[in-house]
Amino acid sequence: MELYYFQESERLQFRKMTLGDLTDWTRFFENNEREEYLALGLTSTPKEKAKEWIELQLDRYEKGEFGHLAMVQKESGMLTGVCGLLVRNKESHLDYEVAYSVLPEYWGNGFATEAAKTMKDFAAQHKLHSRVVSWIHPENVYSQNVARKNGMNFNGEEIEFRGILVQVWSANI
Repeated sequence: MELYYFQESERLQFRKMTLGDLTDWTRFFENNEREEYLALGLTSTPKEKAKEWIELQLDRYEKGEFGHLAMVQKESGMLTGVCGLLVRNKESHLDYEVAYSVLPEYWGNGFATEAAKTMKDFAAQHKLHSRVVSWIHPENVYSQNVARKNGMNFNGEEIEFRGILVQVWSANI
């Protein structure tokens, strides 16, 4: 599925993350009040978190598990955030998660919704599964709004992820 790594939407281009994204992606973890929704360790520095995140994606790419892609604005060439399909095996059940995180300076511009729709459409076009999901912290109304705009619903399914309870938003594709 090499096509996955070279997608586009109206305003964004998607590509594999690289360690060259470290400086830009570190900004995501600096004074981000929404970071708590990700259930990441709070003892690492922003740079350590960014490096760990990128290295996880590189490992996913190598294994053919899709992963987060860099979201780059076509107009400016600036990294705006990350979005992608994550292979999720939970309790012997396979899902593809549409996951997204946007740098704080780009919040409120519709980039997460645009990217999430692109990933959902990719999963549907390539018939990856019968549904896609987004695992969302119950207090993260921002991601819930993105999921809603992406045609997803919360039907009461909850799971534990990294020690916190998350809601499983889903859409049939």
